[in-house]
Amino acid sequence: MIELDYDLKTKYYNPNDANLVSLQQRYMSEYGWKKAKESTAKVTRKKRDNFLKIYRTMSIQECYAVVHNKKYDKLGAHLGDFKECLKYFTGTSPDTKVMVEFRLRPGAEDELFSREVAFQSDSRKSDQMVKGLNPIADAIRVGHSFTLGSSNEGMVDGQIGLKSESSGEAKFSISLSDAVSKNKLGAKVESVYLKKVGEEYIKGMQFDENNKKISSSAHAMRTIRHIIDKK
Repeated sequence: MIELDYDLKTKYYNPNDANLVSLQQRYMSEYGWKKAKESTAKVTRKKRDNFLKIYRTMSIQECYAVVHNKKYDKLGAHLGDFKECLKYFTGTSPDTKVMVEFRLRPGAEDELFSREVAFQSDSRKSDQMVKGLNPIADAIRVGHSFTLGSSNEGMVDGQIGLKSESSGEAKFSISLSDAVSKNKLGAKVESVYLKKVGEEYIKGMQFDENNKKISSSAHAMRTIRHIIDKK
């Protein structure tokens, strides 16, 4: 049901034009990149779909640094599509965790997916990128003039990279190797939110210290601050 709710809010279906997609479909789904490679994907923008959204499941400490203090250099190494991050949010973990939504500035998606992005190299052929990223490379017309990142994570110091993934809807994640690359991504972000997933803002600690259910993002952030202060 969580995935269905996301689909209904972020995707666009037109029975008269199968090539018309939402902004989220176009950039954060394998389907959208394959359509773009064929030069047939056309993006329709609605008021609720005026910015691209990317996600990360993270610790409460990272969340407070990024969401509250806007310290993007404290970001972890990878961000991705909602369904990829949902796997980490709902998975078993000994640590308390949250999901954070990053909304990019309108138009920043074209800055992110440009010739400046690095592609994960193939461990078997170090001079070529991982095959799974071909649709993206072809769609942004980089040909062979792209930077190759590491073979395991797609990382390059100072650059935003892309790493192939076997799960999720986009089948790639965004790789950040250092403070420079993290701040480069942060410069493209317009706003950042603690994401509610089903009934939860916080996984692993659903209730606050008074055993009252967390009912808002602001309440959840106060709870996060309380947890940090107690440590």
